Amino acid sequence: MSIYPPNFQCPVDLSVTLLISALHLHILSNEKLRQSYDEGNGPAPNDLSFDAEQMLREFEKAFNKEGKIESNRRPVTIPIQLNFLAAVKGCEVDVSYRLKEKCVPCKGSGATAGSPAHVVCSKCGGGGLVMMPAFFILEAHEIDCPKCSGEGVIVPEPCRSCFGRGAEHSTVNKKVQIPPGVVNGQEILLEKSGQAVVMLHVDESSKTFKRKGMDIFSTIEVCALRAALGDVPCNMETVHGTHSVVLPSGTQHGDEVRLAGKGIQSLEADIPPGAHVGVVRIVVPRLLTSSQSERLKKFDAT
Repeated sequence: MSIYPPNFQCPVDLSVTLLISALHLHILSNEKLRQSYDEGNGPAPNDLSFDAEQMLREFEKAFNKEGKIESNRRPVTIPIQLNFLAAVKGCEVDVSYRLKEKCVPCKGSGATAGSPAHVVCSKCGGGGLVMMPAFFILEAHEIDCPKCSGEGVIVPEPCRSCFGRGAEHSTVNKKVQIPPGVVNGQEILLEKSGQAVVMLHVDESSKTFKRKGMDIFSTIEVCALRAALGDVPCNMETVHGTHSVVLPSGTQHGDEVRLAGKGIQSLEADIPPGAHVGVVRIVVPRLLTSSQSERLKKFDAT
């Protein structure tokens, strides 16, 4: 295997680790064994029988020639951080990312114009596999051909632009419209092919506002005397501007004032926007004049 160069003396514990990893892969790829482990039951002795050579082949195929797990062309993910107001009201952001596209000179074939796109690999004869000699505790086994990477064919004259890959990376600069009401973790597709997406990281609160679902909460500070008397207009700050509200007499700490439709706009057209909720916070004056103190004492005595 490529992770063991011929002149490398493989430690015993590394070989054991490799075999254990191959065993884990064997269990995960066997539905019966995996279900047995998921249910907390050990496998039956007959179920655990395996072909070590086949296990190692499966383990090697799970990795590419660079030692990285193969992916199914996962999309390019561009993270974007949005503050509270930008997420609530929507905004426009500039993004830049690299995208894998078909090579123009070779039209995706990977070969120089006028030359055959593929020929049979001379090392493996088109089978895609070659025999790896016995090494240390490992018996001789087949591996992917190192010349054609297991494809069985090679590009005789690679394209000078893409070096035979058939694709090139290009930089894409784009303006992305973020709609109002997006939530943390939401994704926005950038390419119809699904090759690139924006991942939004949204602040759920600010110094003034806090989001709960589609509603926005803020605090209305009211003097204790004005809360008791009531019928006094108070200003309530919302994301849509300042609104004047009138509190009834006897307003208590923690009472709420709701402004319907002044919350967060839903991404669904048939769902109405949320409300803005002002939570009353009774403020007691820290300093009183002697006259004010006397009046409050008289009021307390009645």
